[in-house]
Amino acid sequence: MSLSPGVNVSKQDLDMVKAVSKKPTIFARNLMRLVFDDEELQGKSLFGSKCNANKEPPKEPIDAVKRDAVISKY
Repeated sequence: MSLSPGVNVSKQDLDMVKAVSKKPTIFARNLMRLVFDDEELQGKSLFGSKCNANKEPPKEPIDAVKRDAVISKY
């Protein structure tokens, strides 16, 4: 199943994520884990924006194409 051009997940995996996710936040987290590898998420942020609570430089954003596919689809 295509979430957007270039971002595909199997229908079986998507159905499994829907079945085990009891809340929308858990669904979003599980869908992100389905679309991204652990290495793609580690040490990065959703948009790469600077955090007001942290004075360190902003983290690199995750892949925008995959991120936008998840956000726009669900």
